[in-house]
Amino acid sequence: MAPDHKPAATVTIPAGELRTYARDILIQLGAHSAAAAEVADHLIAADLAGVRSHGVALLPWYDELISTGQVHPQATFEVLEDKGAAVSIDGHFGLGQVCANAAVEMLIDRARRNGLACATGKNAGHIGRLGHYTTEFARHGLIGMVVINYQGADQDVAPFGGREGRLSNDPLSIGAPEILFPGEPEARETARQLATGVEIERVDWDRLVPLGDRLGIAAPAP
Repeated sequence: MAPDHKPAATVTIPAGELRTYARDILIQLGAHSAAAAEVADHLIAADLAGVRSHGVALLPWYDELISTGQVHPQATFEVLEDKGAAVSIDGHFGLGQVCANAAVEMLIDRARRNGLACATGKNAGHIGRLGHYTTEFARHGLIGMVVINYQGADQDVAPFGGREGRLSNDPLSIGAPEILFPGEPEARETARQLATGVEIERVDWDRLVPLGDRLGIAAPAP
């Protein structure tokens, strides 16, 4: 039976106030002020971009990850191997956005010097909305791609024709400068799932989930 859950009324909060609120929560969870501000900026940017599933709605989950020791808010990333145009990074289970932002900065510099650049990473916390990073590449006149494979975890997606999870979501984003997309730099994002976990949690349980099984029949609330 679906939970007796009604969606809360919409509350509008100025972005600046919400950013401060998110930063303060992350500081209370143990993050240094600079790292907390960096993550809060990322979450607010996602909300302002219309990707609410990757905005401040993630804070309760981040609280859970930190409280259960899955993410260490004061951990710092480490460059394991540096080959100039190729870099390998260990996030040491720190805040993912901090590690990912640093990787993007390194890649922008190295791509300009070498013509291309690539970074691989492991053991990072949730890095947030991938389009945030590919848009940054595009703003610097570069084509960028970010891919995540979850290192084999979170196998929640059913294969085509299936009903039980066997695959990770494996999101992907590609960004390109306005030379390819006239106007503003642009990013595209995709993943295996039609809806994120946050979106499923927010669904109005009095209605059907806007998904469907392999026959195209609307799926009731999980």
